[in-house]
Amino acid sequence: MSQRVRHAARFALATLIAVYLTGGLWELLDIYVLKNLPDGESPWGTFLFNEQVWRTIAIIESAVVFLLKLGDVSTAPPSWLYAWMSGMWVAVSTVAIGIAVEQRQWVVAVVIAVAAIAVWYLTRNRIPGRPGTEEFDITTLSSRESR
Repeated sequence: MSQRVRHAARFALATLIAVYLTGGLWELLDIYVLKNLPDGESPWGTFLFNEQVWRTIAIIESAVVFLLKLGDVSTAPPSWLYAWMSGMWVAVSTVAIGIAVEQRQWVVAVVIAVAAIAVWYLTRNRIPGRPGTEEFDITTLSSRESR
């Protein structure tokens, strides 16, 4: 497997798992804690239907992330911490946008999307393990300090 594919796959896997789990947890909270159920539907039936929706969203988003990351300038695989933070950011943003869309608050959904993109680009350099930057690699820092 080429380094470029490993790079893209690490981001895609983290996104797949993070979006699926976050969406599933949101559905459990929405159904069992907030009691948002369609009339006449069981909580478990509602969860199973919505779980399929979140599974589909997770698969589509991870495929998009994989294809986008194949074209990255830096092909070094990110640290798992960086990949997971990226995936969780996509997951939380997706759930927040999904809630806004479900409530037909289109402007709020757009604001959340724009804010999520802006905040990620402003803060991503602070997460260790970003591909293409050695200064954030913990092992590189410790080896430089020992010299």
